Amino acid sequence: PEHLISHAIDELGLTPDVLHGVQVGSICLFMLYLFGELSHDVMRFAQAMQIPAVWTDLIPDAERRLPEILARTREVRPDRRTILDEMTDDQIIEQLA
Repeated sequence: PEHLISHAIDELGLTPDVLHGVQVGSICLFMLYLFGELSHDVMRFAQAMQIPAVWTDLIPDAERRLPEILARTREVRPDRRTILDEMTDDQIIEQLA
C-alpha cells in the first residue's frame, strides 16, 4: 500500500524534490501503524535515517490534497487489494490525525 500512495503522489507531481525511498519509508511508517506493528525501534531507525514520521509532512498543502491523493491511490492498481480497501477515505484521514 505504501507504493500505491507513493505512485499517486508522484503522478500528481506533489513531491518532486523528495527521494523515492524517503517518501515510501515515511508512508511505510503509517502502514505499520495501521497494522498495529509500528515499534519504537522502527521509529528510532526512521529518525536516524531522517525519514519523516508523518508522510503528509512531505506534501505542501497536504490537508487540502488528501482527498485527491487517496482517490488517485485507489486508481493506481485497482486489481490490488490492500488495507486501504478496508477503510474509507475519512477513516484513513482520521488515522493520519
